[in-house]
Amino acid sequence: MQTDSPSGSSPPESHSLQNLKVGREDQTMCLLARFLQVLGSTARLSILLVLARQGELRVTELVEKLHIPQPQTSAHLRFLGWCGYVGSRKDGRNVYYYVADERPVQMVELAESMLRDQT
Repeated sequence: MQTDSPSGSSPPESHSLQNLKVGREDQTMCLLARFLQVLGSTARLSILLVLARQGELRVTELVEKLHIPQPQTSAHLRFLGWCGYVGSRKDGRNVYYYVADERPVQMVELAESMLRDQT
């Protein structure tokens, strides 16, 4: 597949992209959109980046660092957990959250790099 791009090169072909059905009603496409939607919130992005930088943290620590109310922080953590971006472990009465998959962090790094290229 040859595609014109500003750099004059074509993007590498991806077998999985070739087989991905397009359309608003496709179940896989809807799930993919939801996975990407997770990164569309400044609160969730901030939670993900703080966990990537500082490692395991409790909800109260995230609330203190980000100044997001505890119920909202917990809701964002559930959404991040649903996608597998963030995991948790219990230690007594404390629950610690951590980055469970580095790929979303890499996606943010890629987006930030693309943003720098635009400015």
